[in-house]
Parts: sequence; C-alpha cells; structure tokens
Amino acid sequence: MKYSPYDLIADEYYDDFHKTGRNFDEASLVVLQNIKDMLPNDGPVLDVGSGKGRCNEYLDIQSDRIVQLDNSKRMLELEPREECVLRIHNSAEDLPFLNSEFTVATAFLCDAFLGLNFLSETFRVLKDGGFFIATNPSFIWASTLRKKIGIELQSTRFKTKKGTILKAPSVVVSKEQFLEMLVVSGFNKDCIEITEHCLPRSSQTISQDIQIPADELNINVY
Repeated sequence: MKYSPYDLIADEYYDDFHKTGRNFDEASLVVLQNIKDMLPNDGPVLDVGSGKGRCNEYLDIQSDRIVQLDNSKRMLELEPREECVLRIHNSAEDLPFLNSEFTVATAFLCDAFLGLNFLSETFRVLKDGGFFIATNPSFIWASTLRKKIGIELQSTRFKTKKGTILKAPSVVVSKEQFLEMLVVSGFNKDCIEITEHCLPRSSQTISQDIQIPADELNINVY
C-alpha cells in the first residue's frame, strides 16, 4: 500500500477542531436517516474509505454485516470506532473482493478517491439490485471556496492543531458529470438519484470554509 495523506491527519480528523468535517457529519446524518429504511435488512455491507466507521451511526446497519475498508492504516486503527466483522487496508480503486458480494456499498465523503476505477469496482462487487450510497462535497461549494483561498480545484487542505497545512486529493464534479460517471461504470441511469443538501438548521457552529463560499454566492448556509 502506498502512503495515504490521511495517515497524518487521522488522529485528529474527527475532533471538533475540524469544523468543516463536523458540518458534513451533521448534514449527512440528517439526510441519510431519511433513506435508511429503503435498505435491505440482511447481507454484507462494504464501507469504502471507512475511517472509524459511520454505517451504524448514519444508517443503523448492524456491525455484524459491515466490512470496513480504507487506504489509511492509521484510520483503521482509530479508537473508539464502530464495530465491524472485518477491517481491510486497501485502496478503493482495486477492491479485493469477488463479484457480487455485497448488498450495500457506502462511501461517505468519497472525494479522496472518486473516479471511474472506484465506481466501476463498486458496481462490480455489488449484488444485482444492491444499493450504493455515497456523499461528496458540492462542486459549486468546493470550486468557489478553492478559488477564493487559492488552491487547486481537485485538492483540499487541512490545518492541523499545530498549524501544519496538509494537502490531499479531493475530486469534486457536477451532478451531470457524476451521473455520467456512474452510468459509464455500469449503474442503471433510471435507478440513480443525486441530490444536493445544505446544512441542517440544527448546526450551531459553522465552519469558515462553509461560510466563505456562501457569502461569495450570496446564499444561506442552511
């Protein structure tokens, strides 16, 4: 396995200090709670780019169904974490599974590895009729922010508690391009739903990286 930039941020990635990530957590929890009842109640679930795991928190999926996969060894070592049946240190672009093994695949904030290889591999390992649930930063939000702060469009940056700046890949695409990528990867166009969401009004602490593009676009963060 090649080095992952998330090995360097893993120990503090989930801390409240990283407000943007916590804002994404808040939005994801609200949105995903609305779809959890659509998912099958049995069969294995693959959580790609799992970090400490969020399938139980977001979707109420039981731990004895979950396989966690991440290319960051340190992310897979974090404690406390969600329980699972197996943790695998591997890339998202070359999944170490047979065809049609999983009833559900998840990828919460998949911008670190979003691309045709990942999407095609996800389609391959899903059973016929399986569910793929992914979240990704909004293209309009990310492109506005990254232009404003002067970083490349397809990258992000983390400022650690010690003030160090860490850069990492972060692929953002428009809804139209995301749809095209999914179809090219094998997913049925008629079964794909891509939605955009703002922060829930329950969010009290707003990241500057959320507020800056909202101000630039003259829109409300909610």
